[in-house]
Amino acid sequence: MRIIAGQYKSRKIKNLDGEEVRPTLDRVKESVFNIIGPDISGARILDLFAGSGNLGLEALSRGAVFACFVEKNKRCQRVLLDNIKHLNVSTDSYFIEDNVFFILEKLYNGGEKFDFIFADPPYLELVKGEKDRLLVECFLDLINKYCLLAPEGILIVEHFKEVSLASEMENIFCFRKKKYGIVNVSFYKRR
Repeated sequence: MRIIAGQYKSRKIKNLDGEEVRPTLDRVKESVFNIIGPDISGARILDLFAGSGNLGLEALSRGAVFACFVEKNKRCQRVLLDNIKHLNVSTDSYFIEDNVFFILEKLYNGGEKFDFIFADPPYLELVKGEKDRLLVECFLDLINKYCLLAPEGILIVEHFKEVSLASEMENIFCFRKKKYGIVNVSFYKRR
């Protein structure tokens, strides 16, 4: 994997192999940043289910001023921290070792707001205690409840194409969807 554009263009970053991780493909990442690119300079980023930090690091390379990475998987954490160190962006970033579902309320209670939130949850993971509800659906409910988007902020959710996410919610609405093979990317704004 590599950084596509900006200050760290062409710099390689580490990734994990295995079925438990699924990094955002370069063509998907490039398309997402082509859509939001002009607005990334000076932005505050929240990278949820961060994995290797691929999306948040790309945002920092393109001029974002701060990125908060949230990842609970220990193997991913090691790779993410290595990538932050490798690109020398530790002063521009913050790492939270926690479950995304617990951290959203903490960030909300702390008054945090972000210009861009990237979320790439496991595609087909079901949430315990919620019959047949996918993690991405439960996540979207919490994002709606704890609206961490700045007034003009954008939430970008990568999900399996067979999963149809809500278009209209109380605090957020979907304004654009893109398809890339088996992957869909849904873009949300605050109401």
